[in-house]
Amino acid sequence: MASLAPLIETIRLDLALSFGVVGLLTTIPVVCLGVFPIAANRLATNIGLERALLAALGLITLATALRLAGDQTALLFLSTLIIGIGVAGGQAYVPAITKRYFGAKAPAITALYGVIMTASAVVVVAATPVLAYYLGSWPAGLAIWSVPALLAVALWIPIAHRSSPAPRDIGKQIGLPWRNAVAWRITSFSSVAFLLFFSILAWYAPIYQAQGWNQGNAASLLAVLLVTQLVSAVMVMVATTRQTGRRLLIVLGTLLSVAGLAGVAFAPLFAPWVWAASTGLGLGVLFTLTLTMPVEFGANPEEVGRLTAMAMSVGYLIAALGPVVIGLLRDLTGSFELPIVLLGALVLIFTAPALQLPYAVRSDPI
Repeated sequence: MASLAPLIETIRLDLALSFGVVGLLTTIPVVCLGVFPIAANRLATNIGLERALLAALGLITLATALRLAGDQTALLFLSTLIIGIGVAGGQAYVPAITKRYFGAKAPAITALYGVIMTASAVVVVAATPVLAYYLGSWPAGLAIWSVPALLAVALWIPIAHRSSPAPRDIGKQIGLPWRNAVAWRITSFSSVAFLLFFSILAWYAPIYQAQGWNQGNAASLLAVLLVTQLVSAVMVMVATTRQTGRRLLIVLGTLLSVAGLAGVAFAPLFAPWVWAASTGLGLGVLFTLTLTMPVEFGANPEEVGRLTAMAMSVGYLIAALGPVVIGLLRDLTGSFELPIVLLGALVLIFTAPALQLPYAVRSDPI
């Protein structure tokens, strides 16, 4: 998914798409991440977590290879849809799998997963324009990432053979915890973290291209943002291991994110590298916490799966509005200032409920 970000302006011009339409390339996967986790949770109940994850990896691999024909607009959007379905399954399964295999260490392992995911995004964003150049086209630059995806499939096949469906008494508990206050606080926090992540991934480089930067420099700025996100994700992983206060991390992540967004909105060229670093540091804290919260509050893999599915379903459907609304507001106003200001305000509003989450994990079922 991250491979599109540094090429989004090139794709828009090559396929003659408007800002609003090209924003759908980021919005479609996010909608999938919101729509499919409930179905993914049911699939895992029927065939087992490990086999369900293998199916998700297979979809991602095939659809990424399909992007070799991405200069056909319909196939580009179709591959984006299939990748979104696969990623929806993967993100729903990984927290539950870490809970199953690592128990009390699951929050720290999940934070490590977040670090690896962020590091991968950094590599992809930095390398995709270079690969597109040397391979001769942007579709080839996108499709080449099917190779590491295929490697992941090969490595996961032996593990998937160990999978088994959930026991019948657990399998019946597949409804989401809609009436649980803790679940809603986690979901509120996840919503704004996802909204911020995908909005930034889609539009950070185009914001600076609109300021006159070339594609390479704008992609480098996004890469800096993602590198600093990686740094703060590592810090959260260490803090999770040492039981550092969650509320302090929430406040820190919120303030850093809002400060960076304010800089981009009101003075984008004054200190662009500082704004990118601040936004990245804040985003790294917020996004990593969204991954660890369901693992922290779920008593078993099934509860973790239900919490994750709820946070993803609501959170990603809200996040799906981000890229396309920013694109539409850019088309209407001729500037990115208003949508970035609104994004910062939403970060402040939606992170607040998470400050009320208890430090002690509840003993009653979620």
